[in-house]
Amino acid sequence: MGCGRVGSTLAIELESAGHSVSIIDQARESFRRLGPNFKGHTVTGMGFDRDTLLEAGIEKASAFAAVSNGDNSNILVVHSLSKRSSMAGYRGAFLIGDAKLISQIREVRKHAGMMVPLPIQNAMVAALSDETHVVEQRNRYNARRAALSPALIAAGFKIEESAAGLYIWCTRSEDCWKSVEWLAKLGIVATPGSFYGALGASHIRIAMTATDAQISDAAQRIKAAI
Repeated sequence: MGCGRVGSTLAIELESAGHSVSIIDQARESFRRLGPNFKGHTVTGMGFDRDTLLEAGIEKASAFAAVSNGDNSNILVVHSLSKRSSMAGYRGAFLIGDAKLISQIREVRKHAGMMVPLPIQNAMVAALSDETHVVEQRNRYNARRAALSPALIAAGFKIEESAAGLYIWCTRSEDCWKSVEWLAKLGIVATPGSFYGALGASHIRIAMTATDAQISDAAQRIKAAI
């Protein structure tokens, strides 16, 4: 969101890197900064308007960047360390965005007794000060994905909306519980997509939090069952 100097440069670089890019701006003339070779999707409108976001393809987006000229009304971004740094139990995260909304959230947090304990704050500082473990984690999960995905695809699953991260979201176009049962008979535990709402009724979620050896073994079991 935002086609100013920073936003247009980011959009061009992302497209050059092979990504599909949509960019939103209130002023149609701002898109001139993209130049004649930009092949992405441009949408004129407010970046926090639901219809505008849908037109830009937010439902299929892997990431969203807000780089508007300081107008972050009604926009909140949550950066959680649960996946980035394997700190799920810490419940550590921070918010960026609309100062008015953040102020309201801080009031609720204060009166509801949801203050982040100092040891967790210190752990967050340590984690955010280091990128080495982030790269190691990313490589670890990418390798596990590369090992497990071909087996799932060979078994008839279609992987959707999960090109990265520690989960695989996939479907065989059947009731999710049938997929869960099929994998369970192989000794593999998956989460039914219906746990996350009606739209997940034919999907399952597989976590790649087991060891490398266990992921490799699971892939072999799936292949052997085909």
